Amino acid sequence: MKRKRLVHFSLVLFAGAAQLTGAHPAGEALALTIAAPEVSVRESNLTLQVTMTNRTAQPMTLFKTNPGCDFAAEVKDANGHRVPLTQAGAELSRCQKHLILGRRILVTLKPGDSTDESYPIDLYYGLVRPGSYTVQLTREVPAQPDHISQSNEIVLNLVR
Repeated sequence: MKRKRLVHFSLVLFAGAAQLTGAHPAGEALALTIAAPEVSVRESNLTLQVTMTNRTAQPMTLFKTNPGCDFAAEVKDANGHRVPLTQAGAELSRCQKHLILGRRILVTLKPGDSTDESYPIDLYYGLVRPGSYTVQLTREVPAQPDHISQSNEIVLNLVR
């Protein structure tokens, strides 16, 4: 029986009261919070949990489509170099084609309400070497396409 390699990921949130309490900058219409599993996972199965919270006094409607289209990610290695998209990630990030063919779930959030989404980070980015990787997601705010919401930054420690 072949022994499958397991990759251990641990989650470390950068220090900062705003990130530790889940608070977001004043005036942030859509708050994004990301988290990763703290358990051992298979190398090809690392999914971040994304929580989107309406911080306005009005209902907010958004679409959940392809996570690679809904969110932009900045993934860097321990040396601060950007991690490139995988071949699958590059294909899945071609959003115009996927918006027509892919899922399109309409979600309306009342003030203070949240919705969750999964972001398969290893599908989009080549996390192939042991070490630390920082991850931060952004998303356009519905009805305010010039405004971008930014998530907390997490550190994934990859150990083989």
